[in-house]
Amino acid sequence: MRTAGELTLDPVDWTAWADDPYPLYKLLRDEAPAFWDERNDTYVLTRYADVYEVLGDHKRFSSLPIGLVNGALTPTSQIRQADGTRHTLTRRTILPMFTPGEMRRLEPYFRGLAGELIANVAGEDVVNVTDAFAIPLPGRVTLDIIGMPLEVHGRFKQLTDDRLRIIMTRTNKGEPPEIRARLQEIRAALWEIVAPLAQERRRNPQHDVLTLVVQAQDRHGRDEFSDELMLDVLAEVLTAGFETTQHLIELLLDRLADEPQLWQRLRADRGLIGPAMEEMLRWKSPTQALGRRPVQDVIFHDVEIPKDAWITVVYGSANRDERQFEHPDRYLPDRDLRRHVAFSYGIHYCAGAPLTRYEVTALMNELLDRFATIERAGESELWPNTMPGYIGKGPGLRRVPVRLRSTC
Repeated sequence: MRTAGELTLDPVDWTAWADDPYPLYKLLRDEAPAFWDERNDTYVLTRYADVYEVLGDHKRFSSLPIGLVNGALTPTSQIRQADGTRHTLTRRTILPMFTPGEMRRLEPYFRGLAGELIANVAGEDVVNVTDAFAIPLPGRVTLDIIGMPLEVHGRFKQLTDDRLRIIMTRTNKGEPPEIRARLQEIRAALWEIVAPLAQERRRNPQHDVLTLVVQAQDRHGRDEFSDELMLDVLAEVLTAGFETTQHLIELLLDRLADEPQLWQRLRADRGLIGPAMEEMLRWKSPTQALGRRPVQDVIFHDVEIPKDAWITVVYGSANRDERQFEHPDRYLPDRDLRRHVAFSYGIHYCAGAPLTRYEVTALMNELLDRFATIERAGESELWPNTMPGYIGKGPGLRRVPVRLRSTC
């Protein structure tokens, strides 16, 4: 853990600040809001207004890194790292499974699964929130919505995790042959799982994402919707639907363990669950940063950013910007919160946002129904940093030990 007195901007060692980046974010906002990070070959924007501008202007700021444009990197993400017609095609394909109406239809399923997870830890004195709820709930829900049979859930998720770890640590300078080969190995292993399921969906369509992508491929043809694109879409749906939800559950219950009076307020007024979640998304954004590429020269705070450079837009800093939020470093569930960017903004606004909100609401309602109190049962532990130097490492917790006392 670093302290505010050790702040330095030249160079920034992001890994050293991974446990608590917020003092560093404030220094950047105040002293270098458009910071050239030579070590990571990126310009870093940390103020809310700048982040909001970049996210909202997809014509000037592409989500496609130059390494994918010039072939230095293997294409992997046709939703998050795509623009124009390709992005529109893939996003429209999956959206029917993530509408608020669809989420309302699935609400009994969410609550039933949450109830099963709670029953699994019944009678335990100490419950680790991460293992009990934060990992199994979004993992099961997202893979079910995709259409993966239960017996392949673990394998599909492990391969997707391996893929994501590689994607998030690449640079525009290219990737070594062994990394490219590993990505191809992962793609082949994923296809072994998906190919027979895709054929089965052609014979017997289901109400799932896999059926939607198969039908999109049949409708548009393999030249427009290839097998590789199908794999990318399925893997991105799992990533988007899992990680944010997992970390939100960890962080929210960690906070409630420190504020048992808020637990009582939520039990008495379930309408506060939504504001408590949104404030947590702002306060400790599960995704701290993502990137954009300017398609023309741009200027921020007198810093000239050339066309095709890489810009890191720091959601975690934007959501703590005192220029936008009063008392930004305080967690205030009663805050009149508007326009946080935890789910991004613009055409790349997270398609799975409704899923996260409905899942966590269902879990919270089940927990509040069954337990009168929550209390801390030990110190929480951060996930280890498996992506050193990566600015966007999320603030999730691998261990949140609590005691939950029954209403009975």
